[in-house]
Amino acid sequence: MEAHPVITRDLVCFVVVGLLMIRGWRVLNWAWLTPERLERCLRQQGLRGTPYSSLSGDFKQMISMRKQTRTKPMPLGDDIEPYGLLLFFINFSTNMVLLEACKVTVQIRRFIHVSTDEVYGETDEDAFVGNHEASQLLPSNPYSTTKAGAEMLVMAYGRSYGLPVITTRGNNVYGPNQFSEKLIPKFILLAMRGKALPIHGDGLHVRSYLYCEDVAEAFEVILHKEIENLGWSERVVWEDGLKKTMDWYTKHPDWWGDVSGALLPHPRMLAMAGGRNIDSEEPNGTKTLVKGPKLPNGSCNL
Repeated sequence: MEAHPVITRDLVCFVVVGLLMIRGWRVLNWAWLTPERLERCLRQQGLRGTPYSSLSGDFKQMISMRKQTRTKPMPLGDDIEPYGLLLFFINFSTNMVLLEACKVTVQIRRFIHVSTDEVYGETDEDAFVGNHEASQLLPSNPYSTTKAGAEMLVMAYGRSYGLPVITTRGNNVYGPNQFSEKLIPKFILLAMRGKALPIHGDGLHVRSYLYCEDVAEAFEVILHKEIENLGWSERVVWEDGLKKTMDWYTKHPDWWGDVSGALLPHPRMLAMAGGRNIDSEEPNGTKTLVKGPKLPNGSCNL
């Protein structure tokens, strides 16, 4: 698989899943982005007139400004499921490739590693003190475990080689154009179809959300300002962001094509106590609707 990391000439090597860097830090309108335009943007002429340059290569190779050498196969056991192995490669190995690339150049002023608040593990809703940057990392699933490992790797390169690294731990992002497997677009599309809303557990879990435009602005602030004096706060409150998202999906219900598979409950839900599928059939022929979730009344800061 070919990947295209973007390394700036005089600013930063910035890696973020879900945000595409084209002529500044913006949330890209996917209606504008076509395969042809994406390919053009990743070419050198597509970056002409911007402070960015493009390095193209296979992430499975160790990218170097002087030479490229292949990494040796890692002795991973057969007991690692394919999905977990993919997470390890994406979240850990590719970060090491980027860190190695940054280590051999003096052009990188900031390396922003985008992590997740899931590295803290589960947090009680009524906890007196929330998590902070020095809180213990207790990841509880393969995804958050690989993200925590990537954080340690980034920290190690910062301490060992003096790379100017910054790690962010944001929470859930939502907004228009998001793929339907995520909770908010899934619930919107299910409600539009008159379907029940599948949940895990008793429905009392709370999630925190940030609107996509706020996230893009946050990264721009982190890029340019002193880390101790960011002066950033979210602009789009929960109610407004949710309305914007609902309006978009109402106008574009078929944007992602057939998403019926993405709208199904997670397989683990059916294995949980009391878990049921959407409109699950009872032995007597009646249907049991799964209750909707208790959504948070606000979003947390990044």
